[in-house]
This record gives sequence, C-alpha cells and structure tokens, in this order.
Amino acid sequence: MAPKIDSVMLHDHLLAKGRETPGHIAVVCREVEWTYRQLEQRATSYAAGLRLLGVARLDRVVFVLDPCPEAVALIIACSMIGAVFVPLSPEMPEERVRGVIETVCPALVIRRDSGARLLVSGARGESVLSPDGGGGEACNPRLTDSHPDQLAYVIFTSGTTGRPKGIMTSHRAAISFFRGFGRYGVSGGDRIGSVAPLQFDFSLCDMGVTLGSGGTLVQVPRLLVHKHDAFVDYLVRKQVTIMHAVPSVWNALLADRPERLHRLTQLRALMYAGESFATHRLRVLEDHLPGVRIIQGFGHSESIGCAFKLLPRPFTHIDGKIPVGWAIDGMEMFILDEDMREIMAPRVIGELYLKGPALFSGYWNDAALTAAALLADPRPGVEAGLVFKSGDRVFRDEEGDFYVCGRVDLMLKVDGYRVEIEEIEAVLAGHPLVAEAALAGRPEDGRWRLVAYIVPVSERSAPPEVDLRSHCAQALPGYMQPSEYRFVSALPSTLNGKLDRPRLGEMAAA
Repeated sequence: MAPKIDSVMLHDHLLAKGRETPGHIAVVCREVEWTYRQLEQRATSYAAGLRLLGVARLDRVVFVLDPCPEAVALIIACSMIGAVFVPLSPEMPEERVRGVIETVCPALVIRRDSGARLLVSGARGESVLSPDGGGGEACNPRLTDSHPDQLAYVIFTSGTTGRPKGIMTSHRAAISFFRGFGRYGVSGGDRIGSVAPLQFDFSLCDMGVTLGSGGTLVQVPRLLVHKHDAFVDYLVRKQVTIMHAVPSVWNALLADRPERLHRLTQLRALMYAGESFATHRLRVLEDHLPGVRIIQGFGHSESIGCAFKLLPRPFTHIDGKIPVGWAIDGMEMFILDEDMREIMAPRVIGELYLKGPALFSGYWNDAALTAAALLADPRPGVEAGLVFKSGDRVFRDEEGDFYVCGRVDLMLKVDGYRVEIEEIEAVLAGHPLVAEAALAGRPEDGRWRLVAYIVPVSERSAPPEVDLRSHCAQALPGYMQPSEYRFVSALPSTLNGKLDRPRLGEMAAA
C-alpha cells in the first residue's frame, strides 16, 4: 500500500515532527547544534531572502556546499517557496560544476566565500545571504501554489558512462521514499550519522528519514573518513546511534585495527548502501559489533532506494551474494526476461524493474534517455503505470528475497561467453590478502582482456600473482580469469565514495 502524501510538501515532512518538540536538536555538524525551532527559523528567513533575490516557483537554485546545517535550511527554504534545489559538492571539478550550472540555468548559485558566508550569485550580481535572510517579511509557505507532484530537486550523477544525468525528483516521490523506509524503526531519540556529500541521494535519505522522525542528523566531516581514530571519536562524542556509510568507509576501517569499533557502545544500527559488502569483511564487522543491527540498503538515485534488509545473525548468502530483501512500503520490485515476460520462478536471472510513487520524474532535458528508462508497465492484467528499467540483473530465492548478480552494462563477452565483472571481483575479494578488488575490460585484438586491480590488505604482504591466479582458477572458468593483475594503493572512487568505473576503464586502457 502506497504511503499517503495528500498535499504534503518536502518542508512539511522535514519540519512536522520537530514542531512537536521544537527544543530538540535537529542538526549537528562539528561543534554547531541547531534545534528544530532554530532550523525552521533559519529556513523561513532564507526563504524570504531568496524571494527578495527574485527566486520564483520552479526556479532552480544550485548549492555548491558541503553538508552543513545551512544547507539543510536552504533545502527547506526552497521547498517553502516552490523552488527546485540542485546540490553540488565543492570537491567536484570546477569544469563539471560549470557544466551543471549551464545545463539547469539556475536563478541563483550559492557557495561559501573565504569567510564562510553564503555567497549568492545570479542575474542581479553577487550578494551575501545573511542568517536573517537579508530582511523583508517572513515567508508564508502557504502563499505558494505548489503541489506534491511538482519538481523538488535535481541530482546529477555520472552513472556508468561518465556523462552527467540530471535525475528529477518530485516532492511526492521523495516523501514516498522517506515514509516507505519507516518500517526500520528510526525514532525521535535516534542520532543518525551521515557522511555522504550533499549531491549524493543518500545524503537526502539521511536528512529525510531523520528529520521526518524527529531525530537528530549528525553530519560527519568527510575528512574524518580517512582518519580512523578521529572518525570513531566523532561518532562516540556525538552519540551516534545509527551510522550510514558506503562499504568502502567500513572496509578501510576493518582493514586497519577493527577493534576500534568496540568503542561504539551507543551504536544500535549500522546501515550501508551504494555497493556490496564482501562476505568475509561483513563477518568481521559482525564480530566487532555483536549487538548492532546491520541494515543493507539497495537502490538507485531514480528512486533514492528501493529495498532495505535487516540482516540476520549470522547473515545468509548464495554464492557470496547477500539478499537485498524486498521493496520498501509503497514500491514494487519485479523481474522481466529479455522478452519482457515476468519471471516468477526462483533462481532465474532477469532484469529488475521498479514501480511506485517514489520513482523519479525523468532525466533533465533528456527525453530520449527518459523514454528508455521509464516504460509503460508491460505486464498483462496489472494496473497501468510507468516502471523503471533498472539495468540490474537479479533473481529471487524460494522465500522471495531479491539477490543482485550485476549490471547489464557491466557484462562483457569474452570468446563468445557472457562475463559478469562483479562476479570476478567477488572471487578476488575473497582472497585473505586482498582488501579490495575491481575489474576492467580492455579491448585488444578484437577481444576483451580482463585487467584486475588489487588493493592488498598490507603493502608488505601483497599476494603473489601466482596465488591470485590459483585462487581464481578454483572458482572461475578460464575465460573469466583475469589476464593481468595490477596492484594499487587505492581504487579510484567518485565523490560519493563509489567505485569510479569510467576512471578504472581509463586506467586499464593506459
């Protein structure tokens, strides 16, 4: 059953619970703490300031900001006046930032200046957005003629091709996801740690789930991710009860004195998404956090997320694949074969499709890409509606749990055989001396040559190549075994912390 949205807008969802306890802490970042009362006051003030600067309903406002309380207030302010926010990271290359700005033609671009003030640039020139919004009357959100089906934000992601895609999400879709996540028990007493950059959809997930529950959003400075003692210290000091981070954050910590995790006595749940966890590393995580619930998330920016699963202890897997569970409340996941027929039998692989109110509205200024991803539901006898063609290859077990096998666009043909890159990576990651592994294909003499990139557990104990070849030969047929092994200190990653596959391909070609 789909969560009922009615006329609720994003700012209504983010502020409603906090109005019941206005003195409760809403956002924490370093030494700054804002209550829900302060957050709403600042957001209302910013909304008035944006209006004075000429921002109208459906105008785009680009933020080039790190996660911070001001960014949360700006997101709420944009919703109040019906504007569309486009979050970007200051870590992004300036050329890419300019490209996004040229694409969305924003009314305003907001950055921090050298004095940490919010510098606003637009058609009227540059000015500073002050905490009081620059003066003027307070914004009355009800004066706008906004509707839940209108656009709330656009997130740009490079996907697998490196070409930025602007994913458009409505108020209704975002709130449907936040409410659909509700079964996982986030409460007003929780303090949720978030380390994702602002333009990453899971940064918005953390914000929407936390504030929508009346809890406290703890923004973790990204520089701490690489300083393991300081990272753990911060979580302890800020009393984080639920921590959300991509697996690469935990992998680095698990490879370097995982006993640090014993200090996280206040942690009651850990959530990861964005990438899969190697089973042997997940075992280590379980061992060092024995009383902590581990929640695996899975999904796409096109729906923020579609499935979350509380892993049993010990967790189960099929050939190293951990189940991602079922669709969140209000969403539907199903599998189609190449002839667009639904696959109902267990353990038969097909492509994953999604349906429900949390789906995105399309890709910004790209009708062809939108038409290729959002299709009319082809199943006979079901309610009409659009479905999202995910590109994920999945199957279900006998209990109905979904398992992800890989991506349609990461499948290569080697000597006529279909090769799943991620299956080979999982085998390599199972070697005891391998911390991380990734694979890239390089065309050579009309065929694909498989190049493996290996991050050893320790620089002083890198596995000999002959051992890796023997390890792969025990689990993989000859055509799936890498032709070449390269040892690196770290795999290339995007700002979101995910593996940068386009860059990996460039490295393989070099």
